[in-house]
Amino acid sequence: QAYDKGYEYVTEKVKMARALYDGLITDFEDYGCLNYRKTVLEGLPAFFLKYDIRFCPQDHILTLDYPDMVRGDAQCGADRIYSYLSHLCMEKRFLEQFDRQAVCRVLAGVQPDYRELYLDNICEAVLFQAVKCVITDSPVWKLETSGDEKELLGIYFDGDTREQAARKTAALIEMLVGAMGNAVPDPEFRNYFGQMGKAFSARYLLQEGSRE
Repeated sequence: QAYDKGYEYVTEKVKMARALYDGLITDFEDYGCLNYRKTVLEGLPAFFLKYDIRFCPQDHILTLDYPDMVRGDAQCGADRIYSYLSHLCMEKRFLEQFDRQAVCRVLAGVQPDYRELYLDNICEAVLFQAVKCVITDSPVWKLETSGDEKELLGIYFDGDTREQAARKTAALIEMLVGAMGNAVPDPEFRNYFGQMGKAFSARYLLQEGSRE
């Protein structure tokens, strides 16, 4: 009975993952990033073709070369694929708020030959830039900062400890993702994107130049 219940659970999780995947590839935009495109359009279909629910449910088969924004996810099998697709769907929804060329400019600023060699998460780069636009009072939709970035970051975080800076950054992230067509902020979006507050604030402080 325990085996049958487990089998039913995994089968249902695969169905749920497939529904997420179908949503992800609807109007899919890869922003010219080869690694993102290959993972989504070539890698993920292999999971649904080769996943062995009965004899090897712990193996999700894929290396998931394109990273989501979760670090050190210990899940495996259908649970990992479902979680991964859930994250990519949230990221897609966020990225769709911006013009394609604006996103491409951000990626090119990070790595000029990003189309072939960019191996990091696209949404992380765009979210980092979007929050910085808010801090520097620049038009977020353009994903371009105006004025003296270093000076404006210094003013915004002046006197903050690292913990305070992280909280302020997380609040800005929550504001950005909470405005994506929701009457009420989605807790799942808030938790997923909000986790970047600490990492982003540390980078802003380094960029501002007064902290190590």
